[in-house]
Amino acid sequence: MSEQPSNNEHATQDKQHQPVKFAGSYVLIKNIPFVFFLGFLAVIYIANAHLAERKVRQIQVVQKELKQNRWKYMSIKSQLMNDCRQDVVATKVKPLGLYELKSKPKKIVAENGY
Repeated sequence: MSEQPSNNEHATQDKQHQPVKFAGSYVLIKNIPFVFFLGFLAVIYIANAHLAERKVRQIQVVQKELKQNRWKYMSIKSQLMNDCRQDVVATKVKPLGLYELKSKPKKIVAENGY
């Protein structure tokens, strides 16, 4: 009796020699919708990454343009402040026959009836 394997041991040995059905085509066919879903999610994930990269590049371009426009604004503002000084305006209007007043301006006072 010790030489013959028991029924329990014999069944265990048969299960070990059977091919594994997990890697079979049935499991793969059964899960095709899930595999397609995972593929669809992967495509969406990749597309989202590309769109995000494109947006980052666009933001960098706009920030660079903003910096350049800020520099232009500051240079034009300083030029305008320089051109608005009284002595610069006086020299620019001298050919037109306009001169600065040498005396104080006179104050005109209206009567109460007006």
